[in-house]
Amino acid sequence: MRLLSLVLAAVLGGLAAAILIGGAAALSDSTGLLALLPAPASLIAVLLPAAGVAALLKERAPPEVGVIIWAGLVVLGAPLWIDRGEALGAVGLGRLDAHLPAVLRPTTAAPQPSPGETLLKTLPPPPIDHAADDLVVLPYEGTARSMLLTVSLESERVVLDTEMVFDTGATLTTISPRLLEGLEIDIPDDAPTIQLQTANGVRTSPLLLLDRLWLGGFAVEGVSVSVCDNCGDLNGLIGLNVSSMFRVEVDQQARELTFHPEDGDRHLDIAHWLSMSLTRSRQGLSVTATNRSTRTISGALIEASCGEPSVVRLETIAPGQAASATFPEEVACRRPDLSLLEALW
Repeated sequence: MRLLSLVLAAVLGGLAAAILIGGAAALSDSTGLLALLPAPASLIAVLLPAAGVAALLKERAPPEVGVIIWAGLVVLGAPLWIDRGEALGAVGLGRLDAHLPAVLRPTTAAPQPSPGETLLKTLPPPPIDHAADDLVVLPYEGTARSMLLTVSLESERVVLDTEMVFDTGATLTTISPRLLEGLEIDIPDDAPTIQLQTANGVRTSPLLLLDRLWLGGFAVEGVSVSVCDNCGDLNGLIGLNVSSMFRVEVDQQARELTFHPEDGDRHLDIAHWLSMSLTRSRQGLSVTATNRSTRTISGALIEASCGEPSVVRLETIAPGQAASATFPEEVACRRPDLSLLEALW
């Protein structure tokens, strides 16, 4: 019986020592042979508890019983503070973990990002002070016809990192309802709408105004986005209303896009938030433009097309306000076509 207890003490003691030594190696993320050898301090940490327990029990039980108790506590308690399987694997005994009693460590599940989406952040990336030689290089995945980029979308309360397809054929940027939920944006009842041609026919999509979209350190302010209900696994598309703000170079060998910022107008975004109406008086044809967005619109160049076009500029239109101007040239037809040629936020 004494021989059996000695053998059991030796086996369990060796297993406990292997867990402690392997755990130290795993936690230090070192895989060299020297990392698996215990330093003098590690030897003391391994042997002193065993000696202490044995000393306490020497009057009532043999010392090897103390070693068995100590080793059993190490084997059972290890999962509470390290990955026991990883610790045993560091010393080449990983298969033993499957034969040991399982003890689960209480954990708090960390939120997992959805496919193509990273966790929420609280601050946007630092903006770049644009100079003539400013540029940003972003890697992409996929093919030259379907380039997947990592961008940041910013709403009033949330900045969300995600992956979107860079699509120069799309006029407007599109986001999925899942991204909309992550950005904590509600679709207002009076949101403007747009007609989209899809594989299932024409459908109506509401439009929203993002605070900004970040490409690396470049921020595009006030981006109009349509909500895509049938995007499948895609988070969305980066449309011409964003890409027109840059001169873009594609390096297919390096799989990179280089963005050079340019001073472009924002009429592709603003047109959906500017309601225009015409009135005719003795002074001529006038246009009244109402700003339905939350941003100030400036430099709105509006054209009335009827034979020879006539244009007029509205310098500033505050959020929720209207501005009017009379076309300088005569517009003869009763219902000329109105279009926004230029505008800035």
